[in-house]
Amino acid sequence: MKSPIRKGDKLELGGEVTGTCSPWTIFMGRPLARKGDEAVCDLHGPTFIVDSGASYVTAFRPKVVSEIDGDPPRIALTLAEKNAEKELIKRVAKGINGALNGIDDRIKYTVMVRKVLL
Repeated sequence: MKSPIRKGDKLELGGEVTGTCSPWTIFMGRPLARKGDEAVCDLHGPTFIVDSGASYVTAFRPKVVSEIDGDPPRIALTLAEKNAEKELIKRVAKGINGALNGIDDRIKYTVMVRKVLL
């Protein structure tokens, strides 16, 4: 079982949990991070703790779910399809994170994953 996320814990891509975290729950000497607490990612900049992407997006970002549902389940081949795919990735990233920090990497990795999954 993984340890709960705490203030000061390092992120997978570099950076750390920086938010206030829980003033009431201390685990191994540090406050527990809660959904919505701040973190700074070395790759993407300021971000927030989410307990899982799917539940967070479904519960708090319904417009993003609509964007994702409208994504065609095929690999973009034409220039027009590739441009539409990039714009969709930007809308989803901004809808979830509120900004386009690290968007070039997000586009690159999303396209790579889509090629594997589709």
